[in-house]
Amino acid sequence: MDAITHFEASRNLATLATELVSRGQEIAAGELVWGAIVHAVSAADPAHEIQPPDRFSNPHQAPNTMATFSNAVRRIGEHPLSETQITTRLNNG
Repeated sequence: MDAITHFEASRNLATLATELVSRGQEIAAGELVWGAIVHAVSAADPAHEIQPPDRFSNPHQAPNTMATFSNAVRRIGEHPLSETQITTRLNNG
């Protein structure tokens, strides 16, 4: 998926999550918010398109694992973040 497609998916998931919250379905909305976050990070990750092709066969390299997600966040930010800082920000989000 290219960056624009990831960005659009992120925006669509966030919109759906907002609708679910308004209907009182917070748990379902939370799942969509997580998907929106993963797509947003993928859209902004400069190395997203050059990930190894077998990343889905290795569970440690799948796009939604903490390690892969943390590495993507580190590549995006100007200031490097530690694993703890990334986890704290995710939990606060």
